[in-house]
Amino acid sequence: MNTFDLAGFRTDWKRFLRRFESCESDRATRDNFRIYMEGLISELPRKNCEAMALAASVPARSLQWFLSTMDWDHRRMLNKLQKIVAKEHAGRHSVGVIDETSDVKKGRMTPGVQRQYLGCVGKQENGIVTVHLAYAVGNFHTLVDQDLFLPESWSDDRQRCRRAGIPDDVVYRAKWEMALEQYDRAVKNGVVFEYITFDEGYGGKPEFLRRLDARNQLFIGEVRRLRNIKINKTLFGRTIFHTEAQRHGGEKIFPRYKKFIQKNFRAFSRPFRVFRVKNLTEWRADFHFCF
Repeated sequence: MNTFDLAGFRTDWKRFLRRFESCESDRATRDNFRIYMEGLISELPRKNCEAMALAASVPARSLQWFLSTMDWDHRRMLNKLQKIVAKEHAGRHSVGVIDETSDVKKGRMTPGVQRQYLGCVGKQENGIVTVHLAYAVGNFHTLVDQDLFLPESWSDDRQRCRRAGIPDDVVYRAKWEMALEQYDRAVKNGVVFEYITFDEGYGGKPEFLRRLDARNQLFIGEVRRLRNIKINKTLFGRTIFHTEAQRHGGEKIFPRYKKFIQKNFRAFSRPFRVFRVKNLTEWRADFHFCF
């Protein structure tokens, strides 16, 4: 039995897809959108365009044509998705997850491809990187935004970008800047994150942390074990650091947040110990560490 054999699923599925029809220009685009989506949730061992098209008994190149050439409004579709999430899946303890994914590629033609660090293989390799924002609450989770990371070598060569179909307004941005833009778009569409979490690739960028704090967003992020953290009163109360090696670190944690973290995050399941830092001329602060 596959997903489409479940009672009532096909009716619910068609109703869900109809919510995005305004983002598609014509019947052919809508048909290919349906085929592509059904391929993604199918039981195919490899879910590439060719395999999904063949499974649906349509020409093998049809889905590649759909993704690269057919007229559909990608940004409008993302906005609709985020508004659905905000309206129908809001809840306490909602978590935003900032992360990136990568894929090994050969050659030089794939947009954004170059030799760079790829998490999928854990080393420098020729490939592409994308930055993602996910939303999770309870048993529900979904991606709500994504962008291709365009390296500086590509951004500086606009002729190469045009040959690859990359618009002129898509330029190099640091990954943390892309993540922050994704966060802002989601919040603008009504998505509420009680917490944002990320690994040391983002936790090691002080400006990223400052800008999240300026947005009054609570976050839990990794930093490198040996990274120095400057005590700053303006960061007080909302920032929690978790190092990958010793499971410690952080700014002051309010009691209600500490209780939630101990309950929901295994890394913080051990008792907190309080260390007092005192500056006789200005202020005193308590820090909570988890070992």
